[in-house]
Amino acid sequence: MWQFEAAKLTGRPEQVVAELETAQHGTRSAITVPLTTVAILVPALAGPAQEAAKATYAMRDSGDLDVLEARRAVALAASDQFVAAAAEFFAGVGVVVA
Repeated sequence: MWQFEAAKLTGRPEQVVAELETAQHGTRSAITVPLTTVAILVPALAGPAQEAAKATYAMRDSGDLDVLEARRAVALAASDQFVAAAAEFFAGVGVVVA
C-alpha cells in the first residue's frame, strides 16, 4: 500500500500507478483471510491483528509523503506489536515456534 500511495504522491507514470493499484487490491485481499482466521481461531489475538490491519489501511489517501511516512511507521509498529502479542500468547500455551 505504501508503494501505491508513494507513486501517486510523487507523480509516477499512470501505468505504474495503475499496476501498483492492482497490487494494492491483492494486498487487501491477502490480509482479509488471515485476519478472519486469526479472529476465529485465536480470539485473544483478534484485537492486535485488527489494529495492524487498520494501520496498514490508514496509509490510503495520505495526502503527502510526510503523512504517508508517519502512517507507515505506525503500521510497522502495529505489525510488530501483533507479532509480539502472538509470540506471548503461544508461549503462554506452550507452543514453541522455531
